[in-house]
Amino acid sequence: GFGYASRIKLYRLLVKQVLFVGSAELVSDLAATALSAELLGKFSGRAAQGLSAGIFTARIGYKAMELSRPLPRLEHKRSLLKETANSIARKIASRTSDKETENTK
Repeated sequence: GFGYASRIKLYRLLVKQVLFVGSAELVSDLAATALSAELLGKFSGRAAQGLSAGIFTARIGYKAMELSRPLPRLEHKRSLLKETANSIARKIASRTSDKETENTK
């Protein structure tokens, strides 16, 4: 529904997102300090943080769409979040394998 309860659910998800991103930033900074701020370790940590924050943000967006939808979502329809996460994972894997083949040439 559209009502007050939907807005409260969305606000709770937004607060979780802010807490998640903040805690991920803190963990990344602590890990970088503990690992002597090695460039590769810091980059991969930042990439993982960005990827997880992006997927969590997409989750909030899809939840906002669901909560503001005038009709309930069809149960047999595939999850947009799962499709988005799988698409991102495939793109990262293909780019990583492309760079590995370039480095071996």
